[in-house]
Amino acid sequence: AVFSQDAPFSLGRGPDGPEVKAIWFKKAPVWRSEDNTAANALLFMNVFKAVKKDGRYGRHDWTIKADPDAVVLPWRLRDHLRPVTGQNNFLVNCNKVPWKAPFPMIFGALEAYSNKSLQRLLNGGMEQCNAALNWRMWGEDKYLGNCMKFLGVQPYNNFEVLGDNRCTGADCSSPTQAAFHDFKSEWAWFQCWGTATR
Repeated sequence: AVFSQDAPFSLGRGPDGPEVKAIWFKKAPVWRSEDNTAANALLFMNVFKAVKKDGRYGRHDWTIKADPDAVVLPWRLRDHLRPVTGQNNFLVNCNKVPWKAPFPMIFGALEAYSNKSLQRLLNGGMEQCNAALNWRMWGEDKYLGNCMKFLGVQPYNNFEVLGDNRCTGADCSSPTQAAFHDFKSEWAWFQCWGTATR
């Protein structure tokens, strides 16, 4: 989803929602990463190339990537991102082990890239990262975090935005967090949504 102020950006048509437009992108092989997650950096490079070709991201303050098993509350996310809107930032949302690398880092359940950071990435930055970084066994979140830093984009450390069971836990009753992860079943997802929006 992409948003600026109160303008939503939807991708496809569903029976219970707004029109959604699918943006096709080139497939890529996905391996097992060095941290035992999906080594899907190449796949997401292709996704971001499709986003660039589509061009609508350029009219919005932020581009958001969320996993389908994440419960996202966009109005809360907007509040979290407001302090750095208009700047050259990307969201860093997990600091599970503060004294140990690679923390703090992006957890891929919820990613946010400012317009300026995405312009930097999509206008030659990705090619620079691909030539300089050893990214082939990385997940997209590790790739994008390292690439953004390599390009001089400033991390926006906000460890209150995401409640993730793989980071410091997901408490859907939190009145301030903007996303919760991971809720694999439809029942669990809607249970969290209901708790979060009471």
